[in-house]
Amino acid sequence: MDGEAGDGMRAATAAALLRLHRGLDAEWRRRRISDEAYRFGTRRARDLYQAARSPVRDDDALLTEIGQIMPALLALPRPPSPELPPLPAGQVAVGEVVALLRRILAGSAEPAMVAPPLAWKQLYHSVGELRADGWLLRLFVRDGGLSYCQGVVAPDGRRAEHEEMDGREGEPVGLLEDDEQERLCALVDRLDADPDATREALRGARADTPLEREMLRARLSAWLALMGASAEGGRCRPEEQLERLRTGDARRLGAVDLEFLWEVEEILARTPPAKP
Repeated sequence: MDGEAGDGMRAATAAALLRLHRGLDAEWRRRRISDEAYRFGTRRARDLYQAARSPVRDDDALLTEIGQIMPALLALPRPPSPELPPLPAGQVAVGEVVALLRRILAGSAEPAMVAPPLAWKQLYHSVGELRADGWLLRLFVRDGGLSYCQGVVAPDGRRAEHEEMDGREGEPVGLLEDDEQERLCALVDRLDADPDATREALRGARADTPLEREMLRARLSAWLALMGASAEGGRCRPEEQLERLRTGDARRLGAVDLEFLWEVEEILARTPPAKP
């Protein structure tokens, strides 16, 4: 939607339609609007998108109508809470994870990165791990920042994966309010791991180690960052980090690191990014 802004649609209208689409998705996931209301809103957004491309459009009228859709849908009766089967033994409830995330935001639970990677802001389209209050959180990070909770392990050993949580009450990060999600993204982006602990973990992350695909790429990004190939001011793909290192200070690497440099290249060649 936002990529079409230059195709005859004014920026304000395009931005309003993008906010509407994101709002519809968010409130539907929070179960504040019904499936029927979600489909209606999506159809109206599509109709207004087509109207916005017309050469005789009235932008003020379009912006007004776009702005009325979400308040009208949220004013409708909320859908009834679904009847859920009993929580399986050994599985974490979604509400527990949401409560943990809110404790982190409130400052009553302090998150710490599990090394590697070296810094949360260096994660690119992969999974990072946090510990807080004895919990282990696995959070998926897109190129733009925190996306969703991939999995969680409670202090007592109970677990839950993304599909299990999303199939019940909903995905925990998505159940947070918009401002809470923004604050959580900003908070975790400031987290760093211990460089020495990261180096030690990376030394054991050889190509024949049965690591999960997305964590392997996170480890590679951490190693590349330690070697001086991190991007300034934002995330970049491991492939870009590798090229930055190869064309920069690679000649100053030690023999062990130089050997691992070529191993990184081979791993990236046969390891596609994790699915979004």
